[in-house]
Parts: sequence; C-alpha cells; structure tokens
Amino acid sequence: ITPVTMTGSGGVGGPYTFTATGLPAGITMSSAGTISGTPTVSGTFNYTVTVTDKSGNTGTLNCSVTVAPPPTATCAVITAVQGVAITPVTMTGSGGAGAPYTFSATGLPAGITMSSAGTISGTPTVSGTFNYTVTVTDKSGNTGTLNCSVTVAPPPTATCAVITAVQGVAITPVTMTGSGGAGAPYTFSATGLPAGITMSSGGTISGTATVNGTFNYTVTVTDKSGNTGTLNCSVTVAPPPTA
Repeated sequence: ITPVTMTGSGGVGGPYTFTATGLPAGITMSSAGTISGTPTVSGTFNYTVTVTDKSGNTGTLNCSVTVAPPPTATCAVITAVQGVAITPVTMTGSGGAGAPYTFSATGLPAGITMSSAGTISGTPTVSGTFNYTVTVTDKSGNTGTLNCSVTVAPPPTATCAVITAVQGVAITPVTMTGSGGAGAPYTFSATGLPAGITMSSGGTISGTATVNGTFNYTVTVTDKSGNTGTLNCSVTVAPPPTA
C-alpha cells in the first residue's frame, strides 16, 4: 500500500505514539502512526488504534480497511482442433482496483494468441494439452495471475484399411474407423481408388476392381462438427489368375 500516517490530537498534546490491533496480515503501524506493508489476505478488517499523548494518556478509535482481492479472471472454455480456427473467447477481469483490465498469456499452444483485451483466438498448429498462465492487470497496474489449461484435439483421422484385391473379384468389404477432431459421428470420402472400388460415407470400402496395379488414394474424414482431416493410403490389385 501507499504508506499513510495518522495525526494525533487532544490529550495533553504531542508527541503522540500509536499502536494498532486487527490490521490485515502483512500491514503494520509504526509508533509514529504510519500504516504500511503488503496485505496477504483480502476482505474487510476492523482494527483498533490506541493513541498515547506525551503524558501517557491514551485514547482509542475504531477504524476499518477493505483489502480487495488481486486482479483475476475465470479461465476460458476453449474447444480446439489442430488446424481449425477456434471460436474466439474473451476473458473478463475482476478484483484489484477495477477496470479497465489488460491481459497477457504465456504457454498457449502454437497458433493461439491472447489480445490485451483478453480475447483468445487463432488456429492451433499442434495438438495436446497445454497449461498456460494468464496475467491480469487492473487500471492501477496491479497484477494477478491464474493458471489455465486447453486441450487441442488432433485433426480427424483414421487408419488405412488392409484390402486384399484381385481384378474381377469382389473384395471383402472393410470399414475404416474415425478418431480425433470433435468426435463421432464421422463421415468419409475417397479419391483415387481403383475403378470398380468405392467408399461409402460410413467408411466402408467395397466393390470389384476392374483394373490391376497399385493405386494411391486419399481419404477425407469429417467429424461431427465438420472439421476435416486427410490420410493417404494405397491398395494393390492383383491381376486375375492366368497361365
């Protein structure tokens, strides 16, 4: 706090000496009446000051001090998928000496930033769980910190199917299973499959290949929120038996 000094009066006059009980932890009063220190608790505190004049006569007075909590905010709820722009969210400050509040953050995932107004936005370029620290500054320059966390899901994906294929012979249908992103249900599409082989929106590959050779194909996986991911697969179609 900015030190403040009480001034005595009455009795048989100065010099006056002072003592106090009930001040918040971290705050003290000197014998000259100066109140100073750094409060370590918040709340309203009633304290009693005893004033002693030059002849040892004493008087008391009851005072009160309110210690505001440090500046803070509530951690934002962020839904994030790698490679997908998040819906911006804004944190709201409270405590300290009041608004306006400014914000900064360290530890956010790459691609995500926080503005000085507390808005978190961007497109994460990595996945995983990230612990980040937000510093909130009130109008008087007092600061407070809070620790938050955000989980960035990997983009939607699947595992390439193992397909045994012979030209002119119907393959045994195989179904791909999606994962990542915002979760199921997943839908699928594919480009580059050999002629006669198709993929359903449910991820099932089936049909009868009318050509042979090795074919590289790309599968697009879409999660329930419309986020997409791609994977590159390959299938070899053997020629029909011959002699």
